[in-house]
Amino acid sequence: MKVVDITSILESALSVKVQDNLILFNPSIAYYDADHFIITVRVVTRKAIPPAINTPWLGGPNSMLWWQSQQDQTLVFVLKKDISLNDPKKIRYIADIGAVDVRVVPLQSPTGAISDKFLLTGNTLIQSNPALKIRRGDCGNWCSLITMQIMTVDIINDIIAITPQNYLCPDKSEYLEKNWSPWQITTSSDGQPISFISYALDSYHTFFSYALTDDQQSIACLAEYKALNLVNFSEFTDFYSDIAKKTYAPVSLSTPLIPYNFDNEQMVSMIGIGHIKFRYDQLEPTSPMAKFYREVLRSKRKHPMYIYMFFFFEVNTKKTTAQFGSVIRASPFIHLNYYDSSLTFPSGLTRDTVDYTSYVASVGVMDERAVLLYFSKDEIEGSLQNPGQLHLNQGGVFREINK
Repeated sequence: MKVVDITSILESALSVKVQDNLILFNPSIAYYDADHFIITVRVVTRKAIPPAINTPWLGGPNSMLWWQSQQDQTLVFVLKKDISLNDPKKIRYIADIGAVDVRVVPLQSPTGAISDKFLLTGNTLIQSNPALKIRRGDCGNWCSLITMQIMTVDIINDIIAITPQNYLCPDKSEYLEKNWSPWQITTSSDGQPISFISYALDSYHTFFSYALTDDQQSIACLAEYKALNLVNFSEFTDFYSDIAKKTYAPVSLSTPLIPYNFDNEQMVSMIGIGHIKFRYDQLEPTSPMAKFYREVLRSKRKHPMYIYMFFFFEVNTKKTTAQFGSVIRASPFIHLNYYDSSLTFPSGLTRDTVDYTSYVASVGVMDERAVLLYFSKDEIEGSLQNPGQLHLNQGGVFREINK
């Protein structure tokens, strides 16, 4: 694995520094072509808080979390694949697209080939909109929903165009939604791409097919799928103490799913990265998680309330099998030993358009850095374990990797 911190070069492109109260983090990444990346980055203008604190959050009274920001937006950048060759004065970017923690994924053309179009998903705050109905109620007070936009990129003519926002499946949404994961497959019968969005990981992998509604104002979820996972993520709740009542489900989706394994040129599985988020003050004292926290994480810089770690997971995409959509393998939960941080948030994953055995993940570190992680397929394979080997309620499920 190789770690490349792109925070400074993006700051230079914007001609700003952290001390100017601008913080860049949670990047998402996709290949545009063999030589360029598309990267979206969350950019927060923080309030004037003590200069020793470079993050946009502070611990408030009674351990409540205060998000100290004046502006919260997303920028889209085009970077050369070799990060060292980028001239900050020539880096192309566009301003706010109206959502935060955006994920970017290439869209397939009707032939299955990668096109110049990209799907952007993110979440946005909606206030005082009672006409917008959700799963239980409406957004008359507030809600935070997943949005979708289509972005077209033409680097030769220096054009980036983005469609207006559409809300994704409001009728399936609660008041607060985050971390839905988009993916596409093609069928062998007609080669047409089928679009899905993953909603949850626990004992099951819950996901939907979707399409734009006739009025073009929102995106409707169509069929709902609940695939029984071979890896049971709900086991992880056993690490929680009676304080947390073991009801909090800390396993979340994170990055888009991208192609992984093939059989006779037909894709049979996809790979994604998820994350776990847990209160470090509510761990069962004798649990493996508490032991890992005491030995590895307690001395790290910490979020006021949470620890974040990531994991790889593989999904069966053979639509003709009973296991379609099931998580068939997963890695242990991984702590990235970088920047003295206990918070790693994975928000992007892409595969090299030439070397299909090379992958790049994009992560936010400590809500203040934008970082790329380069993995070979052999390294990913070495981390994935079969269900019989991976027990999420036992020791050995937590690992630390160094840059």
